[in-house]
Amino acid sequence: MKIYISLPIAILLFIFSANYAINLLEDDAQTFTQQLTQIEEAVQKGNQQKANAIYEEVAQRWNTQYKKWAVLVDHDKLDDINRLLVKIKIDIAQNESLDQDIAEVIYLFQSIPRTEKITWQNIL
Repeated sequence: MKIYISLPIAILLFIFSANYAINLLEDDAQTFTQQLTQIEEAVQKGNQQKANAIYEEVAQRWNTQYKKWAVLVDHDKLDDINRLLVKIKIDIAQNESLDQDIAEVIYLFQSIPRTEKITWQNIL
């Protein structure tokens, strides 16, 4: 009888804790999106120093948050984010257009938490 009670409770705890972690990813994604938009605006205004400063903040934050994301997200998607962040740095240094790269990174940051949600359908 105890197993019939403890198993649903364990599943519920797993769902709630995983969804809480995904909500943390959504908060991180929103912060990264805002910072990437600021980089794009700085480059459009010709302010390379500000773009580089914001990029360094993004890179440093991503290095600390990467481990948290790696626990919950497919590593191929994280590798795409890493690749695009490096490409953005190169584009800033060479004064090239960032529109497509930033749009891709923002898309990844916003879509990953949505696709990684844990629901009853995923479990069953």
